Amino acid sequence: MLSFIVAPFITSLAQILFYGLTSIQVGITFSALMFYIFTQDEQILTDSLTGLNNRRGLDAYLTDRTTRHSNEEFTILMLDINGFKMVNDRYGHIVGDRVLIHAAKIMKNACADTKTRFFLCRYGGDEFLICGEKCTKKEQVDLIKRINTGFSEATDDPYILSVSIGISSGVCTDFQSAEALIRLADENMYEQKKLNAK
Repeated sequence: MLSFIVAPFITSLAQILFYGLTSIQVGITFSALMFYIFTQDEQILTDSLTGLNNRRGLDAYLTDRTTRHSNEEFTILMLDINGFKMVNDRYGHIVGDRVLIHAAKIMKNACADTKTRFFLCRYGGDEFLICGEKCTKKEQVDLIKRINTGFSEATDDPYILSVSIGISSGVCTDFQSAEALIRLADENMYEQKKLNAK
């Protein structure tokens, strides 16, 4: 937000230095336009329901990350809410939306307590993705524990939620290798989902 006061400040300074010049309106208009463009970009990359990044935001993040050719270990967690279809079918889509919002809050809170800066994304439907660089095995285990604890905490809702989590780690040198890690995390998540169903 501070960057949006720069143009009006510069144009008002020019107006003070050069008597008769009326340029402050140009600076304000320019700042308003920049703010509008910034807001539009944010909306394009954000899931409107949960406030997390969406798939377009994920693609932008992975493109930026892989163009930097980082050799750091990259960790991806793929999450799927168990029994979400049943909640949607039995209680309706409004309740289903509340579940997705609640799930996003659990993930945000779990990621807030870590040294690693994680990227969170609603991957689609009731699937979410969390990824980050230089995440140690202990951080991975602790993050999964915090997420599972968040889902297991008692609520007044008439249903019990849990989540299946698949994880993968590796070095991403290009967009395709990042997609391969996502596929592996997805496969691991479905294996976990099968175990949870038993």
